[in-house]
Amino acid sequence: MQLSNDSVSGTLLALERKLEMIRQEHLAKNRSILRSFGGDAQQDVEQLTCAINEKIFQEISRELRRSASYADGKRMLEILSTLLDLS
Repeated sequence: MQLSNDSVSGTLLALERKLEMIRQEHLAKNRSILRSFGGDAQQDVEQLTCAINEKIFQEISRELRRSASYADGKRMLEILSTLLDLS
């Protein structure tokens, strides 16, 4: 059974939001450490964490879109939604 573009897009949007929420939570938990860094280093941390999120998102997105046209697509969507508590 093929997945609809809407269900894939909705899941990817939820994933993107979840990844950013996790990133922001961890940055907030480490603000005291980050304050000890210079301004350039703080920007580097921001850019690095954004790049990590983007890489994770792209890998999952590519696999989900690939599997969307196959029978395992629905199962992958369910697993991803459950693992990341996406809604």
